[in-house]
Amino acid sequence: MTGMEVKLFRFPGGSINSYNRDVYGDIIEEMTEKGFIYFDWNGSLEDAVSKSTPEQLVENAVESTLGRKKVVMLAHDIVYNTVLCLEDLIDSFPEYRMEPLTEEITPIRF
Repeated sequence: MTGMEVKLFRFPGGSINSYNRDVYGDIIEEMTEKGFIYFDWNGSLEDAVSKSTPEQLVENAVESTLGRKKVVMLAHDIVYNTVLCLEDLIDSFPEYRMEPLTEEITPIRF
């Protein structure tokens, strides 16, 4: 539709969840055969779970990284408090280098 070729995707709710538990393997196989690469996450602001302050979202993110060397952080751009905390969020991770996900990066998967 946009003229952009997309290779990366994220399952709504993650690759394995209560909605797709019986078919996620089939979906992964089909999407992989079609050349798509899926990413899950290993850190989260938990911004879609409950109404939280921007400060709580940053705290959730910091706590969920668990000192991992590579983190894919789940955050939602439609949550207003996520937008409000973005600068503080990035400042809370000086030890990390922020990079876009690409086809060359090994995906984080559940």
